[in-house]
Amino acid sequence: MERDVYGSVYLKAAALLQTLAKLPSLEHSYEAYLALNGHRFDYLTKEAVALVRDAASGTAGVGLIGRRLRSWTVS
Repeated sequence: MERDVYGSVYLKAAALLQTLAKLPSLEHSYEAYLALNGHRFDYLTKEAVALVRDAASGTAGVGLIGRRLRSWTVS
């Protein structure tokens, strides 16, 4: 148990998003998690809504979600 299951902060946030997408009142917590880890984002609202919808439905897995979150990161 004392080891990371996911290899990056993006995959951890993706797993969190996937879980939280099933709890609509908490769906923005993944962004707060990444912000606390020093990451800022730039994305269109419709893209974020689609990602959360795909995460909730199971269409998007942790890998895809993590890649999408990484693509939205700005310096």
